[in-house]
Amino acid sequence: MVVLTAAFTPMVAVGAVPVTAIVAVLASIVANVTARWVGLVVLVAAVIAMGYVTARLAANYQDVPRTRGFRRWLPLGATIVVVGACLAEMVSGSRAPDPILVLWFAALAWVAVFLPLAAGHWGPGRRALWTVGPLVMFVAILFVWTQGFFSLRFARAVSDLDALAEQVANDDQIAEGTHAGGFEVHHLTHGQIGGNVGCDVGFWITGFHEEDTRYIAHCVEHPKGDFTHLAGDWWELEGKQPPSGL
Repeated sequence: MVVLTAAFTPMVAVGAVPVTAIVAVLASIVANVTARWVGLVVLVAAVIAMGYVTARLAANYQDVPRTRGFRRWLPLGATIVVVGACLAEMVSGSRAPDPILVLWFAALAWVAVFLPLAAGHWGPGRRALWTVGPLVMFVAILFVWTQGFFSLRFARAVSDLDALAEQVANDDQIAEGTHAGGFEVHHLTHGQIGGNVGCDVGFWITGFHEEDTRYIAHCVEHPKGDFTHLAGDWWELEGKQPPSGL
């Protein structure tokens, strides 16, 4: 049951998008009333419970089909669809057309194909198929949820951004589209950002992910206004619209 639950949970989390969305809303309400981590625990626990219920259904499934003819290729085909959809989502930086819709149908196809086969014999090939699809889907869920692992990528770019901010503060000329870490910087400004004395440099960044376009400011102290801390001395100004062309 542990193995089946681990296999079905990421698939059901995507395949049951309407239910998952309702659970996410309820978890956000819990987070607002209590704490953010409590809402996260509620969300994860609910999704795992959905995976467990599906695993129980699969384990007790009575009509196990024979894997002959075209049916023997259905598990492989479903796995290819899942892996292809997930890779398209990640490689494109969430810019693939209708990624959620594709991942939804891919997850539904995988569950429909694999649920009747849970009670069958698991040879090496079957075990590989049971592992690859859920594992890649789990990574894709993390990718979408974390906006392409933005926090990790930004933390690695902090030293380059600090060096760039120092150049701007020294009135050095910085070319448009200069690279800093894995990001490109645009429309650099030098002065008080959002009326904060401690914010001396601000600019737009873009990257490979569609959510990388953000206005960030270098602030040596906690700025006033709609700022969210990113890493180091860098803060994101929420609600600012990007210039045309970004």
